[in-house]
Amino acid sequence: MKKQWFQNSVTHKILLIPMITILLMGISLSAVAVAAIQSSYENKVKQLIRQTVQETSRYVSAELRNMISSVHYSLLDEQLQNVLKQDLDKMPISQSVAAQDIIVSVLTQMHVQSRFIESTALVTQKKIFYNGVYNIGYDIQSLLEKIEGEPLTYWSDVAVFNKSTGNNVVPLVMRVPTNDFSGKNEAYVIVNIDLHEVFRYLYSLETSLECKLILRTQTNTLYDRQNLYEHLNNSEYVVSQTPLEINNWSLWCVIERNELYAARNTAIFWMVLVSCMIGVSCLLISFLVAQSILKPIRILTKAADGVIAGNYAAKTTVTGQDELGRLGKTFNLMTEEIQKDIAALEQKNRQILQTEQQKRQAEMRVLQAQINPHFLYNTLDSVYWYALSGKQKDIGVIVEKLSDMLRIGLSKGSEYISVCQEIRHVEDYLMIQKIIFDDKFEYEVQCDVPSERKVLKIILQPLVENSILHGFEHIERGGKISVCATAEPDCLLFCVTDNGCGFEFAEKSAKKQNSTGFALENLSKRLAVHYGDRAVLRIESKPFEKTEVAIRIYDQTKAGEKGC
Repeated sequence: MKKQWFQNSVTHKILLIPMITILLMGISLSAVAVAAIQSSYENKVKQLIRQTVQETSRYVSAELRNMISSVHYSLLDEQLQNVLKQDLDKMPISQSVAAQDIIVSVLTQMHVQSRFIESTALVTQKKIFYNGVYNIGYDIQSLLEKIEGEPLTYWSDVAVFNKSTGNNVVPLVMRVPTNDFSGKNEAYVIVNIDLHEVFRYLYSLETSLECKLILRTQTNTLYDRQNLYEHLNNSEYVVSQTPLEINNWSLWCVIERNELYAARNTAIFWMVLVSCMIGVSCLLISFLVAQSILKPIRILTKAADGVIAGNYAAKTTVTGQDELGRLGKTFNLMTEEIQKDIAALEQKNRQILQTEQQKRQAEMRVLQAQINPHFLYNTLDSVYWYALSGKQKDIGVIVEKLSDMLRIGLSKGSEYISVCQEIRHVEDYLMIQKIIFDDKFEYEVQCDVPSERKVLKIILQPLVENSILHGFEHIERGGKISVCATAEPDCLLFCVTDNGCGFEFAEKSAKKQNSTGFALENLSKRLAVHYGDRAVLRIESKPFEKTEVAIRIYDQTKAGEKGC
C-alpha cells in the first residue's frame, strides 16, 4: 500500500524534498552557530594579541628611549659643550689633544650606557671622532644629508654592515642639543644600534610571549626570524601590529592560526565530520527520490528534443497512473496531431510558394519591359535623325554599341551578368549618348572588381540615363559623369557621380515634362526583388556641384551587417 502511494503520485514524491530540506537547514544552522562561536572566539583572541603587541611595543620603545636619553645626557656634558664651541683647527696641539680626549671619553661613556649601542661617532667642523679603535665602516655622508630635514633625530630605515666591527647596525643620527653653535660648528652624533643585541632582546620576548615578532621600518624588515612577513595572510596567521612610540618603526605580533586554534579546531572537525555524514545520508536519500522523479522526466525530455530536432514521429514510453504517466500519453497524442498539421501545412506552403514564384516572374517581366522600350525609343529616334542628316559614321558607332548593349541585355535569358559586362554595357550607353548629345558631357569609367563577380544586369544604365536626361538638362557644356565599381571586404559598391543640377531639380523637371520618372523607382524595385535588404540605394546631392547615387550589394554571409 505504501509503495503504491509513493509510485502513483509525483506530489507525494516531491513532498519528501521539503522534509529533507528541513533536515539540511538544521545542519546549516548548526554550522552557522559554530562559525559564530568561532568568530567571537577569534575576536577575543585578536584583542588579546593586540594588547600583547602593544605592551611589547612599550617595552621596546622604553629600551630605545632609555638609550636616547643616555645619549642626550652625555651630550650635555659641560666640557664637551665648551670644546664644540671652539675652532678645533686653530687650537694649539696640546689643547687639540685634550679636546679630542674629552670627545672620545663622552663617546665611550655613551657606548657603555646601553647594550643596544654598538659604536658611536661625533661629526663636527668636518672632523669625525670615534669612541674606540674601530672606525665607522660605511658612508656617513648620506646620513648627514638626511638629518638636515629632521628636527633632532634621524632613524635609518635600512640596516647597514659596519666593516670596522663586522656587525649589522642601524644608524641613528642626532643633533647636539645647543643653540650656541653657528652653522660651521654644528655637530652630530652617530649612534650605531647593534642589531644582534636587538634580536636577542626580541627573541627573549618571543619566548616569553609564545609568538613570533617582526620589527619593521617604513620600508624594510629589520627582524623576522622565520621570514614570515612575505607570507602573511589572514587564512594562516593572526596578525597584529602597532607603531613604536619612539620612532616610525612598527612591531608585529604573528601567531599561527593552527597553533592558536588547535583544540577548538579538533572539536569543530568532529562536529563538521558528523554533520557531513548526516548531510551525505540526506543527499543519498534525496538522490534516490529525485531519480524516481527525474527518470520519466528525462524520457519525456529526450522525446521532446527529438521533436525539436524535427522528428515529429517521436514517442515516449512513460506510462503509469501518476501525473507523469498521463503526461506521457498526452505527449504521444500531441505528436500525432503535429504530424497531421505539418502535412497540411506543407501542402499549403507548396501552393503559396508556387503562387509567389509565378508572381515574381510576372513582376520581373513587367520591370524588364519597362527598361528596354524606354531606352530603345530614345536611341532609335536619334538614329533616325542622324540618318536624315547623313552622319553615317556616327550611325555605325551607335548601331555597333546598341547591338552590344542588346546582346548583354539579353544575356541568353540570365538575370545576372559579370561586373565587367555590366561596365561594358554602361560604357556602350555613354558612348551612344555622347554622340547623340554632341559632346555635351565627358565621362570616365573605373572598375576594380574581379571579372568573375556576378551582379544583377542593367543597374548602372538607368542611373547614367538620369544624369544625362535630367541632371544636364540646363547646361550646354561641361557635364561630367563618373562611374566607379569597387569590391569591398563584404560588398560590391557602384557609384554614379555627376555635376548636374542635382536630384531635387531633376525630379521636378521630370514631373513637369510628364516623364514617367521610373528609373530610380524601377531600379529600387528590381534590387529589392533580387537582393532584399542586402541591396542599399543611397543618394547624395548638392545642386551643380555633385550628385552621387551609390548602390551597395552585400555578400550573402553579411546580409544582416551594414558595415560596408
